Amino acid sequence: MGLIFAVLASCSFVTLDVLRKILGSRMSASQVVIGINLGSALIFAAFLLVNGGWEFDRVFLIIGIVEAATFTVTSILYVQAVSLSPLSLTIPYLGLTPVISLLAALILIHEVPSGRGILGILLVVTGALTLHLNRESSLKSLIRAPSKEPGSWRMILVAVTWG
Repeated sequence: MGLIFAVLASCSFVTLDVLRKILGSRMSASQVVIGINLGSALIFAAFLLVNGGWEFDRVFLIIGIVEAATFTVTSILYVQAVSLSPLSLTIPYLGLTPVISLLAALILIHEVPSGRGILGILLVVTGALTLHLNRESSLKSLIRAPSKEPGSWRMILVAVTWG
């Protein structure tokens, strides 16, 4: 059952990325983000009402506001990224999120991933960089590649923030 949900979630996110790209070519990134998030907020609010609402304190409210602001900024960057550049050169940079998470876990909670975990992260990052390869590519050009593609550097900012 878990595999079915994973496949369904993947297909849904791919569809959402394509939708963001299509809408991003017709509207501003802010309009797309407001539309998608407003729709999600209405569904979430309905779910909360059906389940009896919620309780929260001041700390939760502050964290929620900071999270909402950060999510809004990264969502706008995300829509700009997929609107400005091919999906194949933007979406894979989300693979950098585990690198940031790994560094944060090391620093904040002293958590060290297994060797297989590190290998997996390296493979994902290598794959993201490899998409920019051409015959004249050098390591230096691969590292500079995201700065040449306007959507790529935006998506790297999203990955770093999400990490």
